[in-house]
Amino acid sequence: MNKLSLVLAILVFMTGNVLACDCIPLPLENELKEVDHVFRGRVIAINLRSYPIAYEFEVLKTWKGKKRRKVTITSGIGSGDCGMAFINGHEYLVFAKRGKTTTCRRTAEIGYTQDEAILNWKYDKYFRKALKKSKPGPLTEEEAFYLSGLVMLHQDSIQGKKIAIFDASFPISKRDFFRTWGGHQVDVHYLALSPEEQDIYGVSGMLVAWTKGGIVDTEKQFLLEKLIDEPEKVTEEVLSRNNN
Repeated sequence: MNKLSLVLAILVFMTGNVLACDCIPLPLENELKEVDHVFRGRVIAINLRSYPIAYEFEVLKTWKGKKRRKVTITSGIGSGDCGMAFINGHEYLVFAKRGKTTTCRRTAEIGYTQDEAILNWKYDKYFRKALKKSKPGPLTEEEAFYLSGLVMLHQDSIQGKKIAIFDASFPISKRDFFRTWGGHQVDVHYLALSPEEQDIYGVSGMLVAWTKGGIVDTEKQFLLEKLIDEPEKVTEEVLSRNNN
């Protein structure tokens, strides 16, 4: 490599480092204090001729800020300006301040964030009350919405189904889970059971709080053995007693 090529390579490397966006999104509680608008919306138009780029959203739900049917949010082009690119027709949870959002915010596409479930808990007292009064049996619409949001699943995949819930390695009731972890960020993983396992344990899957990196086979077997040792933990009768 000649000297000119070496200098150019160094300049490109240094420029890339200078332009790189360097930030860490705030925890949800802090973020809510920083922004003035939090909503779920679908992108319906994009103006690429403007800078920052202007995105028009159809607002589907508002948690903070003035309620509107449509709103325009701006963001940069990426890299050094920390701009976030939105895709037309896709739905997002948007955290904005003075009509602008960046990758430093907790803004995320629906299905890739726990925040929507937690926002419903914090801002919707009827939703929160319904979860705190959870009863044994298949997951209700509210329960499925909240839990599916935590584990990034489609709501329909668990709604109307029975699941076993573990706090670490201890089986707990739905109501105990919501009363303990409702409204909090929590490491949680969902494991769907096979048809054969569903027949044995009477549940469609297991939701495990405080597990990082998924559940490996040995951990799955350990949890299944816990259900074998304490099979009553997944029955409605015992869950009902736990809820009284």
